[in-house]
Amino acid sequence: SIVAVATSLCVAGVCLHLSMLRDRNTTNIQTTIGLNEFHKANLYKKNYKGQEGMWCVGINVVGFDLGATTGRNGYYTHPSHDQIEYFHHQGANCFRLAVTWERLQSRLGSEDLDPVDGIEQAVDFITNYLGDHVVIDPHNNDEGLRYNNKDASRSDFVNLWKAITKKWGKNPKCIFGLY
Repeated sequence: SIVAVATSLCVAGVCLHLSMLRDRNTTNIQTTIGLNEFHKANLYKKNYKGQEGMWCVGINVVGFDLGATTGRNGYYTHPSHDQIEYFHHQGANCFRLAVTWERLQSRLGSEDLDPVDGIEQAVDFITNYLGDHVVIDPHNNDEGLRYNNKDASRSDFVNLWKAITKKWGKNPKCIFGLY
């Protein structure tokens, strides 16, 4: 199966688009970067075709992204299985799991994950028990590419993604949210 990740950044009327296609059965990755002008009319274009027109319908699972500047063991909560299952029964089949970088790795630059308690269990519950998709989204809110309130390097960021794909790359229900 093919996994697609796309994101756009628009500043001052100019948009940069990045898309990545990855074949889950091989290591083939195709990346496309495009630049085009922003068109105001696109803001008003209808893009939602109802639940039947979308393959991924869901919500944000809040908790592991809270207190982004408080570090690995600072303020955060665990999303409960009951809460996740409630929205599953309401029709959600895709859950965005935002997690601060520090809660995925205790050491900057590591090529391994050692997530705080609850993260692996949430991914397992969503993907294996419910059979839904999870969007794993390393997310430090407005802090940018930082780890423990310090700027991280590009190689640190690459190692984070190596670790994430090593852990969950073979799970066909995991989607990776690039930030």
